[in-house]
Amino acid sequence: MNYTQAQIDRANAVSLEDFLRTQGETLIKSGREYRWKEHDSLTVRGNKWFRHSQSKGGYPIDFVMEFYGKSFPEAVQLLTGESGEGQTEASTAPPTAFHLPLHNRTADRAIQYLCESRGLNKTLVEAFLLSGDIYEDAKRHNVVFVGRDRSGTPRYAHVRGTADPFRQDIAGSDKSYPFHYEGNGNQLFVFEAPIDLLSFICLYPQDWQTRSYLALGGVSGKALDRFLSERKDTRKVFLCLDSDTAGSEACTRLAQSIPGEIAVIRLVPARKDWNDVLRQQGDIPSRKFIAETITLRELPTAQPVPMLRMADVELTSVDWLEQNDNNFDGIINNTPTVDELEAKVKAGETISLVDLANAVKADKERGKEAKPEKKPSIRAQLRADKEKAQKKNAKQKLQDLERS
Repeated sequence: MNYTQAQIDRANAVSLEDFLRTQGETLIKSGREYRWKEHDSLTVRGNKWFRHSQSKGGYPIDFVMEFYGKSFPEAVQLLTGESGEGQTEASTAPPTAFHLPLHNRTADRAIQYLCESRGLNKTLVEAFLLSGDIYEDAKRHNVVFVGRDRSGTPRYAHVRGTADPFRQDIAGSDKSYPFHYEGNGNQLFVFEAPIDLLSFICLYPQDWQTRSYLALGGVSGKALDRFLSERKDTRKVFLCLDSDTAGSEACTRLAQSIPGEIAVIRLVPARKDWNDVLRQQGDIPSRKFIAETITLRELPTAQPVPMLRMADVELTSVDWLEQNDNNFDGIINNTPTVDELEAKVKAGETISLVDLANAVKADKERGKEAKPEKKPSIRAQLRADKEKAQKKNAKQKLQDLERS
């Protein structure tokens, strides 16, 4: 990809303060500069950056290559949104080969960072370590989060520093295959970063393996588009991006790209992100970890029918989440009972097959599906008594013969 000097100059003139905010990053005012929250030794001012811990700095293109793992052409395109001028198919540079960092022999520092510094559950971390989707690299002892395609081949890796807040994608990573967990249910939870994904599971651990979780590696919709194209059975997407302007704007944009037959719900964390919620959960009143629930799109309304007979209904399984805070229970477990739906039918109202199936499923979970043991008929009881008497007589005759 060829860029002119004018395009390169435009890329290096971009305000890094504005760029980082559009990426959903948090900046803290520090005198005449801004300090990047995720890299507290790094400051930006206009189109310049400086990393004090390493005494190095530069301009936007160098910055994007250093911290976002981009090649030179990718950095220019990300900063300007422009394609290379005079680009031809023959002149396109080959993509950077993707290679995972070398594994360290142990994961002690990764476990310490994730469990002690980030507050994640050790059993959960060890489960991902065992699968190979998290490991510690040998060179710098960073935590590596691996993304795989459906065949299990690694296609993406994001590294996170254990000694400082360094983070970047490995060169050649395909962000459409991010760090994720794929369950067999029809619900998908979407996050900005791997640690937020893991934090949410720690907050809502019950049956978490049945659901799917996706870390976008930012706010791009590339990974979400691919997941939904491969998992056509997805019926509900929960957008769990950060509680800031960038996160909210990204949720609105992502919702527009999700197919219309899928329900979309925005879950706003009670703190800036889900890891902040996890680490500060003791300070959150009533354990209300979800500050706000916004329905961006409901499931399409099923075609109603005037009358229903239970014998004619083929029940549809519906997965429900059990949560540990009251406001999410209200989102998920608000299904009417079968008795309530039958009352509506008797009153002349119409109900849908989906509503009835959901109600039957919910009643079963409430313990109302216990069926009384079926009693045998009178004829069956008489037959059983007769057979019992015959066996008793035969046994008695055998005993009499033995005595004689």
